[in-house]
Amino acid sequence: MTSRKTWLKVLGLALAALGVAAPARAAEADKLVPADAGGVVVVNVRQILDSELVKKYALDQIKAGLKKNAQARQALEAAGLDPLKDVDSLTVAFNPVDQNKVLFVAHGTFDLDKIQAVAEAQARKKPDELKVLKEGDVTLYEIKGRDEKGKVRGKPGYAAFVDKNTLVATPSKAYTLQTVENAGKGAGRVGKDLQSALKKVSGKESVWWAVVVTDEMKKKLKGPQAEVLTKIESVTGNVNLSDTAKLSVLVNTADEKSADQLKETIDEFKPFLQLMAQNNKQAGPAIKDVLDNLKISAEKNSVRISLEVTEEALRKAAAGGKRSSREDQ
Repeated sequence: MTSRKTWLKVLGLALAALGVAAPARAAEADKLVPADAGGVVVVNVRQILDSELVKKYALDQIKAGLKKNAQARQALEAAGLDPLKDVDSLTVAFNPVDQNKVLFVAHGTFDLDKIQAVAEAQARKKPDELKVLKEGDVTLYEIKGRDEKGKVRGKPGYAAFVDKNTLVATPSKAYTLQTVENAGKGAGRVGKDLQSALKKVSGKESVWWAVVVTDEMKKKLKGPQAEVLTKIESVTGNVNLSDTAKLSVLVNTADEKSADQLKETIDEFKPFLQLMAQNNKQAGPAIKDVLDNLKISAEKNSVRISLEVTEEALRKAAAGGKRSSREDQ
């Protein structure tokens, strides 16, 4: 008779095998993403800032940009907020057919008392740009931006802190209040179409997104390629930053035939991109390197577009930009 110990070993091996065979875990939408969202984009700010590429080629420019804007710098310092340290991730959720249903969620570490004090002082100085409102227990910030001519823009946006780690913003007061209220109800659940699209990404990437192509969006498609494009069900993708930048886009179609037709359509554009590279003296060499690494393939009912940008290509692009600047001078 097989001993109990032997059976336990067999069970352990079986469970281990299942763990190895299990697919990678799918991405999960932020609990604040509403059920009617048709798309979501997530930026893992901390992962991006810690990547070698950003440290070498972008971090100094980002810091310089913040220092150059004296007003923003003073406000951030007074509030004790460092966007390069205090913000961990940004999420944008949207409904492709309703422009008013756009939600921004920032997760990080925020000093609410300092931020409140700075906001109230700024509101007193420039009430046409910022107002601090109170709706029950929720503090709302009504914000208006300025256009290129320095004029205050018409429609405001509304932001609120769910807690010391979460900031939300939307185009309307009601939508922001609804988001804060929903936060107290626990994790939300997005629609089945977006859930299906989320299975195509892991959620561990530097940037990732999933967008459902709705029937309303398909009705607006026109032109010779409209028939092929209406077969698209969703578009997912990600960007991973380390010592290189890797892009992967998956266009998910209704069937294999549609995927093959879509691949042919995308292939037709590559010669135009190569021609553009040849005609661009400054960025041409870098663009050529990028295009050489561009891969397009049909995989069952999907088309995968993958691209890797090496550090060498970035060096060429940076060198081309410096030459262009000198020539302009």
